Amino acid sequence: MSGGRRTLMMTALLALSLGGEAAAAADDGPMRAAMVYNFVRFATWRDGPRMGEPLTLCVDPAAPSLAAFLDLNGKPVGPRRLRVVATAAPLGAGCHAAYLGVHATTAGLAQRLTREGVLTVGDGPDFSRSGVIGLVVVGRELRFEINHGLARRSGIDLSSKLLRLALVVR
Repeated sequence: MSGGRRTLMMTALLALSLGGEAAAAADDGPMRAAMVYNFVRFATWRDGPRMGEPLTLCVDPAAPSLAAFLDLNGKPVGPRRLRVVATAAPLGAGCHAAYLGVHATTAGLAQRLTREGVLTVGDGPDFSRSGVIGLVVVGRELRFEINHGLARRSGIDLSSKLLRLALVVR
């Protein structure tokens, strides 16, 4: 089994098997960050960064899991490195992916970012209606839903491996 596939499988197994309070805990930031990291690793942007340029993940600075996301800074994403930026205004910040969390204005922001080719990730079952990937808690498990049609229209290709692990694919 290759390293990338092993990492995806481990993250998926963790997300699916974390019974107990770990998955439903208020501070599940490391799990959210690990999932978003793998989403980025298994996505391809048709108009993405040039070789050698970092892939930028923008994170809402108000997100309770910000520290876990900042720990991802510099991690490899294929031949690139991940650059994590805390910004309340990801439009124009050169974001390739954005974790938006949950806010009253998230739907409109997710729609604008997705139109710009940004892989949008947010919280809640309704997020995948306006953004690409929604993180949802099912029982005690952290799972995700994907709006595949929206991703394709945005110029983002998602790995079939990722699509198979999704709770819902729209």
